[in-house]
Amino acid sequence: LEAGTKLVETTLGGIPDGYDDYRRLLERKDLDAVFICAPNVYHRQMQLDSLERDLHIFAEKPLCHTIDECIDVYRAVKRKGGNR
Repeated sequence: LEAGTKLVETTLGGIPDGYDDYRRLLERKDLDAVFICAPNVYHRQMQLDSLERDLHIFAEKPLCHTIDECIDVYRAVKRKGGNR
């Protein structure tokens, strides 16, 4: 986190907000969407937590590890009203 923050600061000139827990990021009121680019084992839960906050999601592959996990995400999308 520290190295990434420093890299952004030196290359782009600004200091980004850094989070050591993605759930703190999801608490922000100014989010409309998230990109989920994390180790595969976290994809399912990050998607479910983002959907719970009514955020749009762009997730890298794989969606999840098992068919059951994919069904969980599919059902959460449907509960939230469709195509997120």
